Amino acid sequence: MQTITLTFLIDFKTLSTKMDDRYLTCVGLLALYFGWVQFELHVLNAPLYALSLEHIKLFRAHAEQHKYMDVLMTALSQVGDKFGLFGAMCISHHFNNEGNSFISSLQICVFVLISQTVKSIIREPRPLMVDGTIQVEDCKHMEFGNPSSHVYGATFMWITCLYLLCKDYIYKHKIRGAGSRVACLMLATFGVLVLLAFSRVYKGVHSYNQVLSGFV
Repeated sequence: MQTITLTFLIDFKTLSTKMDDRYLTCVGLLALYFGWVQFELHVLNAPLYALSLEHIKLFRAHAEQHKYMDVLMTALSQVGDKFGLFGAMCISHHFNNEGNSFISSLQICVFVLISQTVKSIIREPRPLMVDGTIQVEDCKHMEFGNPSSHVYGATFMWITCLYLLCKDYIYKHKIRGAGSRVACLMLATFGVLVLLAFSRVYKGVHSYNQVLSGFV
């Protein structure tokens, strides 16, 4: 009985230590994030937003001459829209274990909560709301733009989903030396996310600093 009690106390102490470590990690990440928000607002915001307005006018003029580019950028935007996020969730539920699937599903709620809360606090308008010459026909979003929800959600969902998928697959099949493959997959995913961020600026619905905040 004493042995069982002692074992329970040791396990409980170990669990408490792990929970404390995770709590401190979460607090540290939140502190870093809000530090980034202050840095972005006071240092990067003004020059990047002004530069974005200049570039967006050029992008929209280019889109008028090359309609296929506008269609391509709209398609890229879907990676971070409801279709892309739904696809990531389906992949997670189909291939991942139950725990990882739950994490991926929970991320949708967390992402919406954080992004909408930060947008309401910062209250930074989208470029098309500031400059009347920027015309975007297929954008009905009149909410604030910082951070970009498309970039935020896609980065949040796809990076975590694919990482958990690779981790689970490698564990099940006991694959050795898979680190380089996972790194290549993550790099390719990050490349698609960069294109997604550019598409949001090209469409005129976000500025450079807004998509950068979405990444962070």
